[in-house]
Amino acid sequence: MWKPQLENGKIRFRQIVDQIVTDIAAGTLQAGDRLPPQRELATSLNVKLSTVSRAYQEAARQRLVGGEVGRGTYVLKPGLDANLFAAPPAAPPVYDLTTAVPAAPPGDDSLAASLASLTPRDHAQLAGYPQQRLIERTRLAICDWLAWRGMERRPRIIVPCAGAHAALQALLLEKTRPGDPILVESFTFPGIKMVAKQLRLRLVPIEQDGEGVTPEGLDAAAGGSAARIAILVPTLQNPTGAVMGEARRRAVAAVAARHDLTVIEDDVYGPLGALPPLSGELGRRGVIVSSLSQTVLPGLRFGFVAGDDPDLEKLQESLPLTTWLMSPFSMLIGAKWIDSGVAQARVEWQRTEIAARWRQMLALLGPTDQLPAPHAWLRVKGDPDEMVDRCRAAGVGVVPAGMFAVGRKSAARIRICLTAAATRNDLGEALRILAGLGIRA
Repeated sequence: MWKPQLENGKIRFRQIVDQIVTDIAAGTLQAGDRLPPQRELATSLNVKLSTVSRAYQEAARQRLVGGEVGRGTYVLKPGLDANLFAAPPAAPPVYDLTTAVPAAPPGDDSLAASLASLTPRDHAQLAGYPQQRLIERTRLAICDWLAWRGMERRPRIIVPCAGAHAALQALLLEKTRPGDPILVESFTFPGIKMVAKQLRLRLVPIEQDGEGVTPEGLDAAAGGSAARIAILVPTLQNPTGAVMGEARRRAVAAVAARHDLTVIEDDVYGPLGALPPLSGELGRRGVIVSSLSQTVLPGLRFGFVAGDDPDLEKLQESLPLTTWLMSPFSMLIGAKWIDSGVAQARVEWQRTEIAARWRQMLALLGPTDQLPAPHAWLRVKGDPDEMVDRCRAAGVGVVPAGMFAVGRKSAARIRICLTAAATRNDLGEALRILAGLGIRA
């Protein structure tokens, strides 16, 4: 029977969790291994049953272990969240549809043209820390971007950051403390799961349907958790592709107002949709986080956080932790592309390309109620993890539902990124392989 070694003077439930982490890393505990029943372990360690229960709950929250009726508590496959961002294995799939990236325009020379057009004054700005003049130009460009997105009122505070994840992490560092509950979609993007784990935040799942979180689900999650922050992706939610309609947005905003929730809106896919940001419905409760990575150019790392929340003033004052982490190159090229319309034109091209690739998917995997998106939430028969292995063996990389699940709920689904394929021909070959494995839209 597995039995951790406890030391006096240290928090016992935390020691049990830490020992699980250590033993998984060392190989002492393998995926599928069954942990001792809680009562037996409590007796063996001479601790209270509640101590072991709390340890198992925390380990489950961190996706280290899972539980099923009749099977007990067992070790999950390690590092699912981190694996999405890890280096590829020695024999990668022929068609890798795992990573969410925009499609690459054929013969794209926008970046080369921008580099060739840089002036001596531009070169001087690239040599050091971002200068105040460049920071202000970046803020004005972000303001123009949000106006193009349909935001009628300019946010009071705009903080440029090195991508949306960096913006989200900086914001949560300012607004939360370890142990705080954070409301998220029941299937959410791996980045927030990794940030929450690092900051020791407790993710609370919100019920979803075809339009994203439901007002009833948000009301129940907020009321049952005492959370003060929700992180939502209203447009082309990752991984489900859900899009909130106008009526749903108003209903969600009303629930947020009733519970006095701050809603952090991840708008990285927003420019690909038809509606303006949800933050426009939220007033001071809305904080928008976005970047150009999913719609314009991944490597640009041009992101921001914006809104009227007073906590953003502290972020604005913490330049070494936010704006100074951006490369002056990213600021300069991002601002130039927004000012000149290059960024907006690249978004329009993405929309057209996504529509074409979506039609390919429908032709090969069948109909779906989802709207066209860069990623698709596909149905599988049986265990999604086993299907991932079958897909990889056949030459296609996909991501299982468990990568996105919050808590113990999962689904017989996988996510693919349609725009990750280098060409439409490559995508067609990958989709034919998936169809042959019985995967459907």
